[in-house]
Amino acid sequence: MIFFSIADPFYKKIILNCLAQIDPKLVSTNKATSFCAVTLVIDNKKIKIIFDGADLQLINPCTSQDLYKGIITLVNEWAIDIKTTKYYPFKQEIISDSNNNSFKLNFISNNILNYLLLDNSGIGILKTELYNKIWPKDKDISINKLDTHLTNTKNLFKEKFNVDLKFQTVHGNVRLVY
Repeated sequence: MIFFSIADPFYKKIILNCLAQIDPKLVSTNKATSFCAVTLVIDNKKIKIIFDGADLQLINPCTSQDLYKGIITLVNEWAIDIKTTKYYPFKQEIISDSNNNSFKLNFISNNILNYLLLDNSGIGILKTELYNKIWPKDKDISINKLDTHLTNTKNLFKEKFNVDLKFQTVHGNVRLVY
């Protein structure tokens, strides 16, 4: 869900493969379907991670885990406004603008929000495609299961933050309306 800009194609391939082994959902090859972009500048002595005007430097060489932690440290405070809340996709957390109440999302609700927010088609994401992204090992697709989790996510926003989150389904495509 992060697009990485790395000048050297050799380093880019190696680093993105290492990061994908740690967290397969972290790396995005398409800037348009990413939450944000991170630049890595690599030289013989250091790796500089740049995000949103801030940077962090690691001694080169470093472990993949150290690089991952450095990236997450920088992007953790990045948020998306959803009505009167802020959604922190990398922390799986929602915080109210009005009273600073916070809530840690479960894995499924977080993934639902991630995939719906990353969809920029304007028509939404096909429910079967969303289902397969959330439960890739399921052999049978149960749209009722997905609908239940969509409803649970919607109810969570209402219960915890008094926010009416709306999911709109048209011709089997679901999208988040906010």
